[in-house]
Amino acid sequence: MLLKALVYLDTLITLYRMPPAFEFAITELSQRFRGIKEEALELVLQKFCTISLQDKGENMRRPKNAGPSKSHFKVQRSKEQGKTLMLHIIGLMVHLSTTHSAKLSFLSRILKREASELKNYCVELGLRLEACKSKDRETGKEFDD
Repeated sequence: MLLKALVYLDTLITLYRMPPAFEFAITELSQRFRGIKEEALELVLQKFCTISLQDKGENMRRPKNAGPSKSHFKVQRSKEQGKTLMLHIIGLMVHLSTTHSAKLSFLSRILKREASELKNYCVELGLRLEACKSKDRETGKEFDD
């Protein structure tokens, strides 16, 4: 179960790092998400994005059981969907942590956002923010993290 949660977290982070609008064939999209199964990827995309299907082939009839080999997903993520995605990522990271906590510097490094931006998400999730001391590896000076 833990492995599935980590794969889900990795998928969410990969989706977050992608542009707000993109278009790919489902097989290519699956490869960009480290080979996650197409059905599972489609469910994640439906939850956090607006999806439309575009058929890139000719207007030929295909059998119903034929896969989406020529179908392209046009994916768009609104600001509200991006916020929901961010809340899921932070909540899942904290939940999977052995101490049920996470440093803002760690989250900001992974999500490539400033810690001050992430504070609002943490407050919305009801997480308690506490300052902790960390040492800078290069200078050896302590700072609030």
